[in-house]
Amino acid sequence: MSKNQTAVTILTLATLVLLSPLLLNQHAILGVDGYFQYNRIYEAAMQIRHGNFSFINLYSFQ
Repeated sequence: MSKNQTAVTILTLATLVLLSPLLLNQHAILGVDGYFQYNRIYEAAMQIRHGNFSFINLYSFQ
């Protein structure tokens, strides 16, 4: 096996090991800051939707 094939194989196996909880349970794992990240996405979407851009959280809580 060449160096490139070995590297791709190792990366693929490492990726599958890290993603195995997600693949086996079929739902996302929320970390400590999961709700914060969801609020950031929601805040950005609402600011784009309403055209009201600011650094203050106007649409999300906490």
